[in-house]
Amino acid sequence: MIRGSFCYYIEKSDIMIIGVFTDNSEFKNVKTEVLQMEKFSSSNYISKKYGIEAGSTVYVVREHLYYIPGDPIPRQEFCIYEAQIEYFRKGGYTDFKTKIKKPALQNNIDFFKLTDLNNNFVFSDKRSAALFAKELTDKFEAKSYRKNCPMMRRTWAVYLEDDKKEGEMNEKPKM
Repeated sequence: MIRGSFCYYIEKSDIMIIGVFTDNSEFKNVKTEVLQMEKFSSSNYISKKYGIEAGSTVYVVREHLYYIPGDPIPRQEFCIYEAQIEYFRKGGYTDFKTKIKKPALQNNIDFFKLTDLNNNFVFSDKRSAALFAKELTDKFEAKSYRKNCPMMRRTWAVYLEDDKKEGEMNEKPKM
């Protein structure tokens, strides 16, 4: 009986290993596949349609667990991290590699489909990422099993407040 499975990608050699764990906690390699993906830094199509290229900054929304001293239960929040696009890959679809700039999370590398940009967990501007994090927070807090739990932290709210302050500054004074 299969207890679990995993997929591991080795970036430097473009090899993907797909395997399963059995009841005896033995690993069985199901498939090793060399991915045929062309790496490139930019193209006119991507630059014109999506407005990004290698080196561009994107904002990644991630779930984060943290502890409060004295409380044994971890708390959850959705955070926005600034990441840099390192390169694009083209295979069956186009995707791109991001690397988070924050020193504590420097080795966090993600791959996103190009079609997920500004739709799903990766955004080209902070405001869109904050709105997505707000939506996730609201959905999570609305779950019935969370009714008696404390509210989640809203670290993304600063990005929405910045826009509000800029809008107030641009308004004409009322006389």
